[in-house]
Order: sequence, then C-alpha cells, then structure tokens
Amino acid sequence: MRAVAAFAAAVVLSFFVAYFAEIALGIAFNAQEELIVAMVAQIVFLVVCALVLAIAAALGVGPRGITVTAACIVLVGFLCLAGLEAFTLIDEDTALAPSDLPLLAEAGIPALLTVLVQWWFVRRYVARRGRPGLPPAAQPTGPGLAP
Repeated sequence: MRAVAAFAAAVVLSFFVAYFAEIALGIAFNAQEELIVAMVAQIVFLVVCALVLAIAAALGVGPRGITVTAACIVLVGFLCLAGLEAFTLIDEDTALAPSDLPLLAEAGIPALLTVLVQWWFVRRYVARRGRPGLPPAAQPTGPGLAP
C-alpha cells in the first residue's frame, strides 16, 4: 500500500509542478496553439515516466538504478525533442527558427521537472524500502532510512 501511495504522490505532484511551469512558460512566451500540443505531450510523458520508474522499482533496483533509469528517461525525452526539431527542419530553411524555441522550452522544461519530481519520490521510496535480497548489514542506512 505504501508503494501505491508513493507512486500516486509522485505522479500527482509531478503533474502539478510540470503544469504550473508549463503555464508560466506559456504566459512568458505568449503561447497559442503550441501550448496545447505541449500540454498533451506532457500528459503522455508523465504516464510513460511513471510506468518506467514503477517497473524499475518493481524489478528491485536500488537507488542508483532509479537514478540511472531517470537519467535515461531524460536522455530519451531530449532526443525526442531533438527529433521533433529535426522533423520540422524538413520544411524550413533555417537551422533553428525562433518560432521553435517556445515549443521546445514548453515541452522540455516541464518534462525535466516531471522526471526530477518522480525520481525524487521513487528513489526515496526505494531507499527506505531497502533491498530484500541483501542481508540486514548491507541495507542502506542513514538519517530517516532505518526501518
């Protein structure tokens, strides 16, 4: 039950943090239709990120494995943004049009915040849970991590 509560809190909090950042960026860039596209993409990214981190936690990786998984999610997310930009270059003459920057920022920054918030919650949960296969002497310890 603690796992469900931890993952639900991670998803809800990352949703709010990412959407507040996305709205703030949309206001700052005077966004129009591209904000709608970024919001829809953010929902998909949030669900995928939560599923990948939940699978990694269920497989029993430790805190370091959760960190590596989150880093891979960020890398794949930014590669997808680069692919989106490369796809738009087919029709444009310039390498990076100024009109593309708001969309990249409105999609990239909230996605990064989503991963950071979910990584923080899941890593903390995994560190507190410990690794069941390890003997008690090898369990992670520290302030607030003792059972």
